[in-house]
This record gives sequence, structure tokens and C-alpha cells, in this order.
Amino acid sequence: MKALVIQLYQTGDVVLSTHIPRELKKIATAEVDFLTFDVNKPVLDNNPYISEILTINRNEGFLKFLSFIKDIRSRNYDAVIDLHDNPRSAYISFLSGAEKRITYSTTKRKFFYNTLPERLK
Repeated sequence: MKALVIQLYQTGDVVLSTHIPRELKKIATAEVDFLTFDVNKPVLDNNPYISEILTINRNEGFLKFLSFIKDIRSRNYDAVIDLHDNPRSAYISFLSGAEKRITYSTTKRKFFYNTLPERLK
């Protein structure tokens, strides 16, 4: 299985999501990539459970974003886990070509995903 975890913005949220690649590797022989904004990359460096850290710059234009989507599609992910659930991450998830596109069931963007687990309380 090849998976992409998305957590873009807040550095604290990125820190709190660093265990996700480890847990994915426990349940499946997975290659896990992680997508975040370039400013958060140092938080993920040296994480042995992440195969590749992908970064995006939030200030780049639309054409650069389309080029980035093309790169994501070429990676042939089986699953995309969107922990961020904002419009940008929803577009990336939807256009990734992944068979499973996962975010929380509380999302306002259900159209972009096909797996919506309940949040733990």
C-alpha cells in the first residue's frame, strides 16, 4: 500500500500527526509520504516511518498548484488521508487519483472523499 498523509498548516497539528505514519506501517506494509507546507518540514525530518516529505508553498500560484497535482497523481497513491480538511487539501485528495480518499465524517466537503470515519470522542 502507498499512502499520503496531508496536514498542511499549524506546526502543532503537524507534530500531533507524526504518529500516523507509524500506525499505518503497523497495520499494513505501507510506504507513507507526508504532505505539509514547507515551513513545517523540519518537524518531520528524521521520522523513520515517512518515506518522503512533500512540501507545498502556500503562496505559489495556480499553475504551480496544477503542476503539483500532476506530480501527486503520478505517484499512484492507494490512499490519501487528509487530516487537514480544508479546500486546498480537499482538492489535492480528490485529484490525487487515490482509490481511498479519507477525512473526518464532519467535513463540509464530503464530495471530495469516499471514506469518512467518525471522529473519536
